[in-house]
Amino acid sequence: DRDSKRKNALDTFFDTGSVTKQFTAAAVLKLEMLGKLKLADRIDKHFKNVPADKAAITVLQLLSHSSGVAQMYDFEGVDVTDRDSSVKCLLAIALAAKPGEKFIYSNANYFMAAALVEIASGQSFESFCEEHLFKPAGMKDTGFTGDKDLEEKRSALRYEGGESRGSMVSYAYSWGFRGATGVVSTVSDMNRWSDALLGDDVLNAEARKSLFKPVLSEYACGWYILKTATGSTKITHSGAAAGARCYFSRYEAEDVAFVIFLNECTQGSLVEFTLANEIDAVLFAR
Repeated sequence: DRDSKRKNALDTFFDTGSVTKQFTAAAVLKLEMLGKLKLADRIDKHFKNVPADKAAITVLQLLSHSSGVAQMYDFEGVDVTDRDSSVKCLLAIALAAKPGEKFIYSNANYFMAAALVEIASGQSFESFCEEHLFKPAGMKDTGFTGDKDLEEKRSALRYEGGESRGSMVSYAYSWGFRGATGVVSTVSDMNRWSDALLGDDVLNAEARKSLFKPVLSEYACGWYILKTATGSTKITHSGAAAGARCYFSRYEAEDVAFVIFLNECTQGSLVEFTLANEIDAVLFAR
C-alpha cells in the first residue's frame, strides 16, 4: 500500500474486480440447486420484453460469455441505479454474434446475470450472495464496494498513475458494476472461498461441475480452465477496477490456491500476471 500509515494484512480489504464473476456464477448455480431456474433456460423466461434476436440466449450463455452480447455498451441517459432500466438498455444493443456461436467477454453478461439472481430469488443480489455464498463459506469480511458495514480503516487505498482514488470500500455500486465487478474481500476470506469450493458448503457436486466446465475458449462459469505446461489444471480469473487489481488461481489436484491483490491500476500494466507466472514457476518447479 502506498499509504505507509495503513499496514497490509490478511484482513485488509481489496476490490476483486472481475473475480466477482465467479461469485455471480455461483449464485446462479445455487438458484438452480434451489429449483428457481436452470442453466438451459432462455432468458425470455425471466426477463420481460426480450428482443427476438436475444430471446433464445440461455442462462449458461450469459455465464460463459457465449451469448453474443457485445463488449461495448452505453448507459448514457440510463438510470444505472434501476435494474430494469439497465437490463432494457443492454438488451437493446445489437448482438456481436449469434448466441452460442462465439466467446465474447462482456461485463454486460454478468450485469444481466445479477439481475436474474434478483428476479429468481426475490432478494437483492447482495443479500442473496451474503446468505447463500459468503455466510456458508465462513467469509466474514466479504461484501461489496459501497457497503457501509465494511470497516474503512481496514481498507487499502486505490491508486491510478500515482493518484489516490479513495478506499476499496467507498465506491458507489450500481448496475454498471453489479454482478461483473465490485466484490470486496480479503486474503483470508478468499482462502475460505477456495476451501468452500472443495466441498458441499456452498454448492453441491453437480453445481461445482457446472461451475468449472468450459463452454467456449476455455471459459466456464466465471472461471478460465487452463492446462499448465506440467499437465495440471489451472482454475483462474483476473480482475481490474479503479485503482485495484486481483488475480486468483486454484489447482485442485495439488491442493494449492493463491490470490494476488494490488492497489495500483496503471493503464497497460499487467504486473499481476507477471507475479502469478513467477508463483506458478515456484509451485511447479520439478
